[in-house]
Amino acid sequence: MKLIDTPAFVPKDVALADWVTVMETLHPGELQVSTPELRYSWLKRLIDENVYAHFSVITTPEGMLFWSLLPISIQVETPDGKKITKTQRRPNAEEWAYALAAGTFKKGEINKVRKSTEILKRVGAYLDLLEHAIPTDQNIHQVGGTYVMVDSENLEKISSQIVHHIYRGGDFSWDTETETSGEDDSQAPNPYAADLVGLSIAIEPKHAWYFPVAHRNDDDTPVDWNLPKDKVIHILERAFQLGNAHSILHNIKYDFSVMANKQQNVDIDTVYSWLEKSEDTMLMASLVNEPSAKLKVLAESYFHVDVLDFKKLTGGRSFAYVGKEAATIYAAQDADWTLRLWPIMKKAAEDLHVWDLYNDVEKPDIEYFMRIERRGLLIDREVFDDEVKTVQETLQVAREQFIKSLEREGVDVPPSFNINSGDQLAVLLFSPKPRGLGLPVLSRTKGTQRPSTDDKAMNKLVAQGHDCIQMKILRQYKELAKLLTAYLIPTPAYIQNDGRVHASYHQIGAQTGRTSVSLPNPQQWPENVQKSARVHAILDYQQMELRVLAATTMRPTCSRPSLTASTFMTTHSTEWASPTARLPRTSTLVYPLGPKHPRSRRPPASRLPWPRSSSRTTGTPTPSTKPGSTSDGSRRRRTGS
Repeated sequence: MKLIDTPAFVPKDVALADWVTVMETLHPGELQVSTPELRYSWLKRLIDENVYAHFSVITTPEGMLFWSLLPISIQVETPDGKKITKTQRRPNAEEWAYALAAGTFKKGEINKVRKSTEILKRVGAYLDLLEHAIPTDQNIHQVGGTYVMVDSENLEKISSQIVHHIYRGGDFSWDTETETSGEDDSQAPNPYAADLVGLSIAIEPKHAWYFPVAHRNDDDTPVDWNLPKDKVIHILERAFQLGNAHSILHNIKYDFSVMANKQQNVDIDTVYSWLEKSEDTMLMASLVNEPSAKLKVLAESYFHVDVLDFKKLTGGRSFAYVGKEAATIYAAQDADWTLRLWPIMKKAAEDLHVWDLYNDVEKPDIEYFMRIERRGLLIDREVFDDEVKTVQETLQVAREQFIKSLEREGVDVPPSFNINSGDQLAVLLFSPKPRGLGLPVLSRTKGTQRPSTDDKAMNKLVAQGHDCIQMKILRQYKELAKLLTAYLIPTPAYIQNDGRVHASYHQIGAQTGRTSVSLPNPQQWPENVQKSARVHAILDYQQMELRVLAATTMRPTCSRPSLTASTFMTTHSTEWASPTARLPRTSTLVYPLGPKHPRSRRPPASRLPWPRSSSRTTGTPTPSTKPGSTSDGSRRRRTGS
């Protein structure tokens, strides 16, 4: 949302009222400061009120001084993008008034005139104007809908209205707000232990209700506008009992899992039965190749709405502490947007012929992943703790070996050397002897421009032939340190009361389109820990790129179950001796596949992107030549990689 500081832009010899009309034409739908007096009203309003959406004041460079009292959460900028800096913000009204009276941000110039009688008069006048200003009551959150919080007085009436709508065959959408909710539920912590804070329901576009059940005051006492949780949950149960129920959600797995956990305690088989009557706009958005399947991003793209910022809304705390008005807008708009997205995503899925994929594959998988999450992985703490201890001991040995290897090269290693410090490590690697090994600096950090010691920098050094013993030890150390800090140490925090880890599985989100798991990621556990957790198999796509190549080129030898990159290159080193080496790196190989070239037959040799007989070795192989042999039958050493 933008607020145009219209008085700051008025040209000479133009009446302010006329210029307001011009600005309304140039910036339709934007908020405006229409009079000089309203500048103080807007300033007081924005100082005292928490603004949860992105909000910026558009003014001139000179006008920035007036708005410098605004909190840092509100941006002050010029039309060409120049923004007020953090140091230019005024900490209090008195400092703001002195800066405004002196007409400058510079402290030195302000101090020079601070005791001036004229300046003191101006300061008093500015403070009086601000104190007596009446904050404007204009709506600064253009939410694009009517969102209402349900209270105890109208609970039965609204519940009956919702059930009656569903009974007549109408669609409805709903969304949960939990203690652990994030801006995007697909990345929120596992719902296995999430407490329900509120429920939002929408039965028509641009209108939704919010049912609060567990909001709290700052002193952790329940607010007086909470509704009984069992009555709110009963609304959903009644809705799904109707044969015509058809619910729309954005990330079904999360919301259904919340309802079925021990805190809400809805029968799990009942929740599974809801799946047949529900649709997931998040999965649809992913299948129709939306740049992002996040609800907030889709709403901004399709509905051009003002999205509330979750971090500003909660201040880093639980959603349970969010106030009545902000909680209603944030929660209810999720249900509203989901309902409005439903026909858009469905039509897109049908037009792109992925509706059957959604209906027959993706949607049934929701129950599968819910069952995996609920089951969890049982951790053998004794094996796990032994693994952590082993890694820690190995890291200590690696550190000692690294220091000894440096000392053997004549490097003076300080007694206080910290191998985890990038600055200290850079000195020992890149400084000339005796301070360091004198390795070349191939990359630098963006901020401090010091020599980089990250994995990418280490790989560059090895690629250029600096694969010394110190580099080998260091790379192994970094790999083990990442395993310890990123995967092993955080894992115990995820163990629930049942002794199991209930990780969160995601059907979408990975750039490759694969399923992913997080919080924690068991795929990164050491093999001993995986075995102790009863992980019997890890299923993964093996050499998917080679499988795609096999399908597009119709090579039967590429379709073997045991295909590996090494086998592939050995098999086809004769016919395909690095054909891409002759192509620019930006080239794309286009295979002539389609209706004219059905899967049953291979494209003609003349259509292939390179000659079948191409080779960088002497001799011209014929089609009958065995893979890996020359035309005279002798074996050839394979070159390239």
